[in-house]
Amino acid sequence: MKKTVLSALFALLVCFLCNSCKKDPDNQLPETDYSKGVLICNEGLYPNGAGSISFYDPATKTVQNNLFENINNRPLGNTVQSVTTIADKTYIVVTSAGRVEVVNSQNFTYLTALDNLPLPRYLMAVSPQKAYLTVWGENGVNGAVLVVNLLTNQIAKTIPVAKGPEMMAMVGNRIFVPCEGGYDFTNYDNKIAIINTNTDELETLLTVPDYPNSIIADATGAVWALCGGKVVYNTDWTINETLSTKGGLVKINGATATVESVWEFATAGNASSLITNAAKTELYYSFNGSIYRILAGSAQFNPSLLLSHSYYGMAINPNNNLLYGADPADYQSNGRIIRHQLTDGAVLDTLTAGIIPNGSFWFGQ
Repeated sequence: MKKTVLSALFALLVCFLCNSCKKDPDNQLPETDYSKGVLICNEGLYPNGAGSISFYDPATKTVQNNLFENINNRPLGNTVQSVTTIADKTYIVVTSAGRVEVVNSQNFTYLTALDNLPLPRYLMAVSPQKAYLTVWGENGVNGAVLVVNLLTNQIAKTIPVAKGPEMMAMVGNRIFVPCEGGYDFTNYDNKIAIINTNTDELETLLTVPDYPNSIIADATGAVWALCGGKVVYNTDWTINETLSTKGGLVKINGATATVESVWEFATAGNASSLITNAAKTELYYSFNGSIYRILAGSAQFNPSLLLSHSYYGMAINPNNNLLYGADPADYQSNGRIIRHQLTDGAVLDTLTAGIIPNGSFWFGQ
């Protein structure tokens, strides 16, 4: 009897000790899910510095810098141009390294990479199995769109376009690609490439004003391209209006793939970063150091001033309609992300990013 009682007491003690050693799930800090926040691209010092990815967690309002490097114990390389998430994978385009790094979107661990790419720029999914990747080519002017098989992470086809293809917009079974020109900033182009996603063939090249650098699709299915124009400076760094060309906003009918209208700027100047609000009813862009807004349905070119300064790049979070502006500061140390209300441009807060944040973001749910 005594032996039985002792055995029972010993079993209870072992059970208690085992349970006391187990971690209480309620007291554990949950692992961060990097697909739920905001990914920020930082180009890094050119030409030898490594770029990086920063992660902003809206729940905790904190930023983790050097995300890829800290998790995978190696740098990304130069220059981190863009980032996008497709299903459970995140694709980081590293231009100067000629690579697209593929990581698990939740824990950011390395999965695979697409290597030996000729100056890759932006990647966009066109179906669950296929993505398009713009590349500038070996010398920066042999532009193409690569068809990427997302199941095998192999390049299935190369579609030659014009010089300097950039970000893309999609309407129906067409991809619209602005081709701005070569990387030396003197070899401009003036084409919008239109690709049929069913056939992976180039349908046509539309001629637009010089230096088309950004593009979006609005709520009606119209495609808008922002053309910066060719900017030539005098010796005192004022703009030479005679040698420069004017940029403007171009509206393209997404159904017919034809140019509907061209709103030319009154003067030559620097125009970039065309983006849209969450509802895709308003357009925002930078021009000569300021940020402007215009309704996508406007019959006339009548933009209104939002901010009297501009950013290296910018985007709008579709989840909350906040404007994210990328400020690279001195281009040597950590930059900043300034968040604005869209209603009046008021500053909400400022986040510390990596070196040279460029305005390419991925906004998770």
